[in-house]
Amino acid sequence: MKLQNKFDLLKDEAEDLDVNDVCERLTNTILDCALETAGKKDPQKIDKISKETFEMMKKRREMKNTIGIQHIEYTELCKTIRKRMTNEILAHSPKMIQKTLED
Repeated sequence: MKLQNKFDLLKDEAEDLDVNDVCERLTNTILDCALETAGKKDPQKIDKISKETFEMMKKRREMKNTIGIQHIEYTELCKTIRKRMTNEILAHSPKMIQKTLED
């Protein structure tokens, strides 16, 4: 009902405004009514990658910044991180599907 009343007000004012102003007011009206009706929901942080993998990434950054990096150790760490990230991201999708089905 609120939306209908706001549209009636907008219709009366639309005769004196140009197209861009009407479009902007229409968009603002719809957004305001949607916010009043549904409210605002904060986005949830999704943990696709484990804390251990983040720690390994931190170690890799530190190794990269040191002057005489051990090339073999750095390369092996990079390979391990890539494999872990791939496995963790691929494992995340079925978990989210299962969670959605349960809810």
